[in-house]
Amino acid sequence: MMIPDINVNTLTEDDFTANRWLYDFRMELQIWASCRGQLLARTVTGMMRNMKVGCERWLGLCASVRVKQNVTSRT
Repeated sequence: MMIPDINVNTLTEDDFTANRWLYDFRMELQIWASCRGQLLARTVTGMMRNMKVGCERWLGLCASVRVKQNVTSRT
């Protein structure tokens, strides 16, 4: 089923109600939105994990530098 050219600026919720012109496309739109939402969620989750790992590495590096500075200052 081909989706017609749509001006999204003029769409309303009523366009998807029964007996309206976009009623047959509501399931396709829900599936598309679900896929887009899942992709966005995976992207955000991945970025948060990378940030956490980066912060943990940075903190570990800072801690090791401090330990080396304390050891060298005592000798």
